[in-house]
Amino acid sequence: MRGESRRTPGVLNFRALALPVLRLLLGHRRHGLPPRWLTHQLGRLHWLLAWRKRTRLQRDMARALNIGDRRLVSEILRRSWLGSDRAILEVASLYRNPLSPELVRAHCEVEGLDTLRAAHGEGKGVILLTLHAGNLMLLAARLAQEGLPVSVLYREARKTPDRFFQDCMEPYGIETICVQRRPARHGDLKRIEADRTMFRAQSFLELRRALRRKRILLVMLDASSKGPGIPLPFLGKEMTVSPGPEHLARGLGAHVVPLTLQADAPRWTFRIEQPWQLDFEQSPAAVTATMLTDLERHVLQHPWAWSWHQRRWRRLPFIADGDTGD
Repeated sequence: MRGESRRTPGVLNFRALALPVLRLLLGHRRHGLPPRWLTHQLGRLHWLLAWRKRTRLQRDMARALNIGDRRLVSEILRRSWLGSDRAILEVASLYRNPLSPELVRAHCEVEGLDTLRAAHGEGKGVILLTLHAGNLMLLAARLAQEGLPVSVLYREARKTPDRFFQDCMEPYGIETICVQRRPARHGDLKRIEADRTMFRAQSFLELRRALRRKRILLVMLDASSKGPGIPLPFLGKEMTVSPGPEHLARGLGAHVVPLTLQADAPRWTFRIEQPWQLDFEQSPAAVTATMLTDLERHVLQHPWAWSWHQRRWRRLPFIADGDTGD
């Protein structure tokens, strides 16, 4: 019907299945993260069932990485795939199931904490900027245990329970800030878009207040956004990127610190890099491109460390020829 918002669910939505599957297999007697063998087997099952998606992804990855060896591309994608699915299952297991400080340390290591403390010590707040890579909720819990005031940005989704992120993060003293509400199933499109615009403005003000309170915002630059963005090249495709981090850094003088994933075994290992020295004499698009290009460089060097099968990138056409996605 014209004037209504529609969405067709995917055939296999791993994120939607993660929480009920864990409840079925582990029951309510969970005191830690799901065992590695279980996340590996569920990831392998997802890999086998989603053969059409991964076949297309392997072609796109080979092109983006300029790799002619199909076996190598398949190995990289498989490692990325299993790691991403493991992260999803681990995040789902955190729902009303907080980990002890000892378990958080055992499963997550952070390099460069002194760099983050130094940036935070200047008193203007910090934007910790990263991509979809590893279990970032576990990272936030580790930072909070180190005494750092972390705020996690999240987007509501139909596939997660109400207060999912709050119930995952609040036991660790982590503030959660919603930047995108759960999409409306029905209604007038103009009213829905007006509500989205108003909520984006309110969320942006809340982010500004968090930085003024000298908090550390954990932000994924490649996260989807329903609002206006900046089209930028990323791995051979043009991706719309939120201008929010650049606007916040420009307006408040907050440091923007890149975060990268260095290892996925035997534990998640993240590295806090040196803060970017951004030139705000340049346009917002140019500054955002600087940040995205630097994070892209890490993906090119460590392609297993990014979630290739998220639908944002894989559905986009390549800039060179305008191929259409699935």
